[in-house]
Amino acid sequence: MPSDGEADPPPLPPEVIEFQKIIDACNRSPPSAQQQKFVKKKDCIPSVALPEEETCRSALNLADRGLIGQFTGLWPSPKSVEDWIKRNWTPLIKEGIKSYFVGKGFFVFVFESVEDRSLIFRNGPYFMGP
Repeated sequence: MPSDGEADPPPLPPEVIEFQKIIDACNRSPPSAQQQKFVKKKDCIPSVALPEEETCRSALNLADRGLIGQFTGLWPSPKSVEDWIKRNWTPLIKEGIKSYFVGKGFFVFVFESVEDRSLIFRNGPYFMGP
C-alpha cells in the first residue's frame, strides 16, 4: 500500500512487459564455451517458435507509439523521470505520455499519439542533469 498519499503505479502494458523480458535476458551471463554447440547439419538446426498474435500486436504498438530510453551513469528514479517529463515534454505534446521503469537504467515511454512520439523523437537527444 503506498504511503504519503501516493497512488499505485499503473499496470505495465504488454509491450513493456515483453521489453522487460528482453532486457532481463540480455543481462544474463553468456553460456560457457563448452555449452555452445555449432550446427553442422541442416537437420540439426533448432526450430524457432513464432510469437503469438497478441505479442506481435504489442510490439507493433510499442514501435508506433513508444520510445525506449537508456540512462548511462547514475540511473534516475522513476519519480525524477516523471518530473523531468512534466517540465520538458508535456508542454510540447498534445496528448498524454506514460513512462515505465523496466530495469538496468531503461525506461519505456508510451505516447498516446504517434505524432507526439515523432515530435519528441525528432527533437532529441535529451539529457537529464549535467
